[in-house]
This record gives sequence, C-alpha cells and structure tokens, in this order.
Amino acid sequence: MAAAVVVIGAKEVKISIAGIFTPISATNPKPAGVKIDEISMKFIADLKVVDGKLVLTPETGFSGRKILTVTINENGTDRLIQVPLTVLPETVTKPILSPSSSSRSMIRWAASPNASSYTVYASGKKVCSTTTTSCSVAKVFGPTANIEVVSNGGDSTASQKIEADFYQSAPLLATRLVSATNIKSVLSVVDKKALDKVITLIKTQGFRSVVISKITTTKKTEALAAARIVAIKKYISDGASVKNLNFETTPPASRTYFNNISIKG
Repeated sequence: MAAAVVVIGAKEVKISIAGIFTPISATNPKPAGVKIDEISMKFIADLKVVDGKLVLTPETGFSGRKILTVTINENGTDRLIQVPLTVLPETVTKPILSPSSSSRSMIRWAASPNASSYTVYASGKKVCSTTTTSCSVAKVFGPTANIEVVSNGGDSTASQKIEADFYQSAPLLATRLVSATNIKSVLSVVDKKALDKVITLIKTQGFRSVVISKITTTKKTEALAAARIVAIKKYISDGASVKNLNFETTPPASRTYFNNISIKG
C-alpha cells in the first residue's frame, strides 16, 4: 500500500512509489509499463509518468475517497500497488452576503465544480444546507457577520471554509414608526420597542448608517415632525453607543405618516 494522497479537485498530483521506475540497464532493458484498473479509470481522467513519478489527474466533477489500483509491469512481471486517494471538493468562489428583508439575509456563491452540496456557517454554527448556490437565512446579518460557505463532496469530504463578503445595494428597512396626524416629539413605549430592534442590529451586525424618512407635514405640524426625528436620532445614538454612527433623512416619497427607519453597512 502506497502513502495516502490528497488532492483538491481535478488537479494533477504526483505519486512517489518505491522502485516503480528502475533505470534501464542490462538487467532491466524495458521501462516499466503502468496502468490502472477499470474501476479506477472511472474517476481518473489522465495517468502518466513524469520524472520517475506517477502523475494522475482526477475526473472533473469527482470528489470522494477511493483506492486506486496501479499495475506496474517491469520486464514482463506485474506488480500491484494500491494508492489511497482522497479528492476534496474545490471551494466556492465569490460568496456574497446581503440582507434581503427586515428578517432575512441571502448568501450566494459561484458553484464548486465537484461539490454535491454546500453548508453555510454563521460564526461557526450551521445555518443552512443546500444543493443549490444560494441560501436564505431567517436572520439579518450585517457587515461584521462571519459567514462562511463549505463545499461538500462524496464520502464526507469537505472543502475549506470561504468567508462571504458583505454587499448591500440599498438601505434595509428595519422598522416603521407611526406618527399619524397627532404628531408627538416624545417617543412612546411602542416607538422605543421598535427602535430597540434597530439598535440591536447596529450593535451586533455592524451597521453604521441610519436613514430616517420624513412624514407628510403642514406648517402647523412641521416643527413637531422635525422634533420627533431629533428624538429618534437621540434614542438610537444613545442606545447603540457606537462611534461614527451616521444619520440621513429623506423626504417622503408620497403622502405618509410613517417614519421608515432603514440601515446601511
């Protein structure tokens, strides 16, 4: 039995086998002939000899553990060598994490050529398993989240973990505060409970920008609406207690009495 060999995907691997290629001499007039059995050929794309070593390339798409049976013929005498071969799945490429709603996040990646499934981890804990190239997770993850994707292959083989990059194309709506027509600058218990969700996301997920949409006002209610936004900013800022927290305000897109509170990375 030769030493165990581990290779990632369909990459060439060199195998040293003692005595496999004896230099040509009077007692060894012919170089060794090498072949592999039919079963092994199903997962080996190429087999050759380079610089006195056996060089093999696994089939594209294969991953798993196999015993490769090699027949070496020297001067008409066959010698069988078994090589324990492990072909690991290749890692995924370009994994991207994006919050998709106020309660979910989406992780996407480019497929591994020889994986059968994928596992997604958040801070080392499994949050999703799939045979596709995306996962929707019932939690909002932000810029500081540690999200990793693993390719799974045959015979319980697995790739290294690849960390996902954070990407956010637009502010994420985290909550809405109802102002109605009776605008109050003092926040209610219900208001504060809604804003506590925003504060938690800032503190635990690394969001650093808060976007507050204005409501429809009249000359009579304009000052109260402005004071309410000041109160919202103060409550979030005091609760989050993080440096470099940015606030933006946006005009109402239509007639509305809701303050939309959105967050960005």
